Amino acid sequence: MKVKQFIKQETVLSVAIVLAAISAVFVPPDAGYISYIDLRTLAILFSLMTVMAGLRRQGVFDRLGRALLGQTNSTLQLVLVLVGLCFFGSMLITNDVSLLTFVPFSFVVMSGLDSDVRRSLTVPIVCMQTIAANLGSMLTPIGNPQNLYLYSKSGMKISDFLMLMLPYNVAALIFLTIWATVICHHNSTSVCSTNLIKRMPAQANQKIILLGVILFIVCLLVVVRVLPYGIAFAIVLICTLCADRTTLRDVDYSLLLTFVAFFVFIGNLGRIPAFSNWLQSILAGREVIVAVLASQVTSNVPAALLLSGFTVKTDALIIATGATAKYLGLDDEKKYAGMGVSACATCDGFFYRKKTVAVVGGGDTACEEATYLAGLAAKVYLLVRKPFLRASKIMQERVLENPKIEVLFEHNAEGLFGENGVEGVHVVKRKGEADEQHYDIAIDGFFLAIGHKPNSDIFKPWVKTDETGYILTEGDSPRTGVPGVFAAGDVADPHYRQAITAAGSGCKAAIEAERYLAEHKL
Repeated sequence: MKVKQFIKQETVLSVAIVLAAISAVFVPPDAGYISYIDLRTLAILFSLMTVMAGLRRQGVFDRLGRALLGQTNSTLQLVLVLVGLCFFGSMLITNDVSLLTFVPFSFVVMSGLDSDVRRSLTVPIVCMQTIAANLGSMLTPIGNPQNLYLYSKSGMKISDFLMLMLPYNVAALIFLTIWATVICHHNSTSVCSTNLIKRMPAQANQKIILLGVILFIVCLLVVVRVLPYGIAFAIVLICTLCADRTTLRDVDYSLLLTFVAFFVFIGNLGRIPAFSNWLQSILAGREVIVAVLASQVTSNVPAALLLSGFTVKTDALIIATGATAKYLGLDDEKKYAGMGVSACATCDGFFYRKKTVAVVGGGDTACEEATYLAGLAAKVYLLVRKPFLRASKIMQERVLENPKIEVLFEHNAEGLFGENGVEGVHVVKRKGEADEQHYDIAIDGFFLAIGHKPNSDIFKPWVKTDETGYILTEGDSPRTGVPGVFAAGDVADPHYRQAITAAGSGCKAAIEAERYLAEHKL
């Protein structure tokens, strides 16, 4: 019975413990387990929870709410104050403490309202407070546990963190204000503030409140990386033991244990190559959507802990994700991959000496590839979808004057055929027209030259790219304009896209990254 009750009350913790235990079967406990635990996050979290619990016991937040309520004269002002307490309060006292403090406080306040107004506002206000506490808490590193953990793990500056979250925070505030206005539109009435604040909290211990404020400042100094977390933890623990040790009973130890269990689980998963590679493949380019979905299935803290374990913290970054050749989308392209289908003439052209090949495309790249292959192959067909070439005049002349190259205008490839590799291509001439023709061309190789897509989508929110997605660098250097971030290879090279040029740019990027790290003493 006690076990069932514990699981019901601490569902997330129970799941975390089970997952940690299962992972320990695959990765038996060893000295490496110690490295899993983020002591900094746990120490700061414990310190903040202890300080907040002490201040809450002294009625500090209750008094703040009553002081603000003394200025309200209408239901709209009342709703804005009650919701605003959760929104702005969560930025400093965490979302959980904000809700635990101000939701019960709101019930007391609303008991002084007219019965009809109370019935119409109670549920909307509580819903808005719940949303407000979560939306408001996202602004600061101490607003919620996952923020504190991610901020600590990322190594971000406090200013960078605030500026990153500020637009979302402002948008959330506007949304809540509009919602409150709509709710109160049909329930607009005046209220008497004296009736709302008639019950005053018990007399507080001013010395303990002052101590709590000082300890909170100590915690903030740790968050902004001015004070070591170990010293702050010791100060908070000793002061609390001496001044108000009963406060330690109100600390959410289950949350701390949840963190520890997930640290073990995630650490073990990282040592299981199959799972680690699988999760990284899912996350690549889908970090936001995966995080959103994971937080709905589990909760914010487990999702943050799990996904962060498969991301990398770095002081300098070289982006060398390359560019992916565009294909026609034919099933045969996959079927004959490595067996006659290629997207790089300079890479694979050697294998088609004195053979017949086809090149698809009508731009500069296609003409260049066809010209190059004509120096190796016996015959080159250039399949052009339109009735003209899009290439530059000089490239057109080179192609049209080359006796080995036959340009087939208004031709589309429909498929490939062959037993042990490409032996021919199915083509259609003037597709969709009255004189449409279908026939086959015997070839040994099929080359795609319809362009490349740089693999830069994941970086576009932070680095500048051109209209096709190639990362823009500063002059002849690999610098992207973002401090510590460099680009090399095909992802930043729309012109050459060769292994030797990619290797050269990679060397330049490595030298620049080393200089950056040395200059910043990283």
